[in-house]
Amino acid sequence: MPRTGNPRKSPRPRTSGHPELLFRRALEVREKVLGQEHPDTATSLNNLAGLLQAQGKLTEAEPLFRRTLEIQEKALGPEHPNTTNTRNNLEFLLNAK
Repeated sequence: MPRTGNPRKSPRPRTSGHPELLFRRALEVREKVLGQEHPDTATSLNNLAGLLQAQGKLTEAEPLFRRTLEIQEKALGPEHPNTTNTRNNLEFLLNAK
């Protein structure tokens, strides 16, 4: 039976069905490479918090939204669209509790 694909390439780990793992990995990489206070790190935090919220994990999502907001207010300012978006995300979560 013939083999398909490139035999020299190692198979990619299967991550479908595990978006939370991907979001957490992205956050980990950004924290390591960019630092914990970088706006792009805040974006990864916000993405993970949004996923957790969608999964109904409100208690886990809340501190991530709060940390995102803190970073963005310092780095981007309180009126920046990203900061405003995160503030809205947090308010929506708090109203859902």
